[in-house]
Amino acid sequence: MGIGDEAKDLSGKAKEGLGDATGNEDLQRSGAKDRAEAAVGKAADAIRDRVDDVKEGAGGLGQKIAGAFDGIKDGLSKDKDDSGDADR
Repeated sequence: MGIGDEAKDLSGKAKEGLGDATGNEDLQRSGAKDRAEAAVGKAADAIRDRVDDVKEGAGGLGQKIAGAFDGIKDGLSKDKDDSGDADR
C-alpha cells in the first residue's frame, strides 16, 4: 500500500469514527468512501506487483527458451556438417 493509500485509509477510519460518535451519516459515508478508495489503491498496487513478477519470470523463461533453440540449431547444424562429410 502506498503512503497515499495509507493516509486515505487512516483518514477514512477517523471520519467514520467521528461520524459514528456524532451520528453524522454523511461523515460516516465519506469515511467509508475514503477507505474503499484506499483498498482499491492497495489492490491495484498488488496487481501491479504481480504483473511485474510475471514479466520478470517470463523474461527469464524467454532467455532459457532462446538458449534451448540455439542449442538445437547448433546441434542440427553440426549433424548436417557431419553427414555431409560422410558422403565424400
